[in-house]
Amino acid sequence: GPTKPRAHKDLCPELLQANQEFQNSQDCGENLRKKLFASWADQHHQDGSFFDSEFKARREILGRLEVGFWAQPCMNGAPYMFAETDATGFQNGKMLLEESYPTLKQGWKVLHDKEYPSMHNPKNALPQGGIRSWEQYCRWRDLEGTSIAPLLLTNILTIYQMIQHELELTKHKSKITVYLLGVETELNYIPLFGELAFLMPGIDLTIIMVSPAAKAICVAAKKQRQKKFQEHFGKRNCVR
Repeated sequence: GPTKPRAHKDLCPELLQANQEFQNSQDCGENLRKKLFASWADQHHQDGSFFDSEFKARREILGRLEVGFWAQPCMNGAPYMFAETDATGFQNGKMLLEESYPTLKQGWKVLHDKEYPSMHNPKNALPQGGIRSWEQYCRWRDLEGTSIAPLLLTNILTIYQMIQHELELTKHKSKITVYLLGVETELNYIPLFGELAFLMPGIDLTIIMVSPAAKAICVAAKKQRQKKFQEHFGKRNCVR
């Protein structure tokens, strides 16, 4: 039969405990933000938080193609969760349509060599038990602790955390497929996902990106290829 409603006196202790746990998580989050962002000398609020767009603008990494991996749509244009171009004509993943992809130096833009990970094998051995904090990651990759690279690497290290530590898939699997749903700005820094190969050596990892933006850029690439094909054979016919 239907569940009998519980009296308030029975629920009260549980509600108090849940509220305390929520407050504890809020405090932990605030302490983490202060620890992570204080060294960047860019925070504007007492709790250590900041406006993402304002922060990027101050570091000259707010924009479209000209800022490499940091590219993102104009906030006054198309919303992030749609595939259309923004008011300036920019579209997530647009650099995938270019003749060549930016180098790491061009992609990371304002960061110098000691602030972003290279695509070479890490000099330091992977810590036993894997990476569990940004501080540990920066030491392993020989990066300066004040680097702002975590702003872009957060999603990638989150995937690693889920596979390696939360689900522990690497303990019994050597071949893993991950589906990323709703990707948007991730399409602008695809080379950085190569970091997962260093974090999980010996694992055959496949990443499949699914979203309106991913589909739109694939459709655009197909049209671009067809246009070039037609132009190429059109010129050959003219020569004949």
